Amino acid sequence: QFSVIDGQLPNGITLDGATGALSGTPTAPFSGSFTLRVRDSAIPPAEASRTYQIRILQPLELTLLELPAGSVNVPYQAQFGAQGGAAPYTFSLVTGSLPNGITLSSSGLLSGTATAAATAALTVRVTDAQGTSAQRRYELRIQAPPVNGGSLSLSTSVGVSNSQNEVTVAI
Repeated sequence: QFSVIDGQLPNGITLDGATGALSGTPTAPFSGSFTLRVRDSAIPPAEASRTYQIRILQPLELTLLELPAGSVNVPYQAQFGAQGGAAPYTFSLVTGSLPNGITLSSSGLLSGTATAAATAALTVRVTDAQGTSAQRRYELRIQAPPVNGGSLSLSTSVGVSNSQNEVTVAI
């Protein structure tokens, strides 16, 4: 027969008294210890106990929900973040290709200056210190540079043979 004789199990985890198996789904982060005792059915019963440490972490997830759009020849920067799991975190590109001029560092910094307009479908992965990983799909849009500051020059000539005719030129 197995039983917890000191401490507690995380919420959502149960002990099977017959087999000693722990099962269930933790419902919240937890850090603590418990002492498990096993006792046989002999008379008098033989028993042994042992204390265990247990730590349940919040699930690992990427915190950046979407990437901001960028423009050609304009410096771009976006920082991926994570929560849960065990820091430190490492970021990597799983699928897709970054636009020319843009890179992703292992610390999660997406930066650079794009050289051409593009739309890239990406999957980014975060891996924590214990090797647990999570990933999310993103779309990175690099837009063509805006048209601005141009000049327009017009010239025209109008000939009038009669000074009583009115001429209107609209541009």
